[in-house]
Amino acid sequence: MKDFNLKQYLEFMEDDMLIACCTMQRTAAKITKGIIPHIFNKSLNGQGEANQIIELLRPFLLHCWISQIARMKYEWLIYHLLSPSQLYSGQLMMPDYVLFVEPYSSITFELCFVEVKRKGNHYKGNYESDLVKLGKEVQITINKLVLQRVANQEIVGLLIKEDHVATSFKMDLKYNGQYRMMKISEFNFIRKAPDDILLLPTIMEKLNQIKIILFNRISTSTLKKLYEALRNKDDQEDLTSYIRTPCTSPVHTKISQ
Repeated sequence: MKDFNLKQYLEFMEDDMLIACCTMQRTAAKITKGIIPHIFNKSLNGQGEANQIIELLRPFLLHCWISQIARMKYEWLIYHLLSPSQLYSGQLMMPDYVLFVEPYSSITFELCFVEVKRKGNHYKGNYESDLVKLGKEVQITINKLVLQRVANQEIVGLLIKEDHVATSFKMDLKYNGQYRMMKISEFNFIRKAPDDILLLPTIMEKLNQIKIILFNRISTSTLKKLYEALRNKDDQEDLTSYIRTPCTSPVHTKISQ
């Protein structure tokens, strides 16, 4: 061991990397503390599958996103999303989870949506899937950002199915009327099984990927571009002609004989 050259075979970690590792360890510990009661509490087994997923998802979103970002707000199951007044179609959307900022008291800007798939393919009696619902929510938000002249906007959505497979998407609008909804990643979300705690690092990595798109990029994050557009709206390119009104939801109607 005396002849072992540390400098030749080992590299010391930089301080920033050590701090990042310690932060990730603390975050993982907080998430584990939050999900363990739900995994081992048998009284929750009577809840619907979607409600169980939501309860397991809360600690992840709280510690991976919300607690690490200043002035960020969120709502579960009670948020009302409407198209901007210029494109108002009378359609009301209610996402399962939404992450948003409120730079002014009179207006909010949504940055991320989460939808948890229920049994069946119908959303509140309407004949459209949860993926379509998620796409329409993201499109409405893209329209709001374009009207504020936010350049190169990207909004993210997360869809979790009944089989606990989660898929993340992002949408942008770079061409006239072409909303590009692209799949970012797909991963297995945790179930009410103790062994699924091993999925914790993968889930944190995928959620951090979304956080980087929205908040952590030095000059290209959606949040940074939003505040730049609000400060210097006249200096931004106007792409209002690119936006389109989301289609309304099909509703079953009875045809009289």
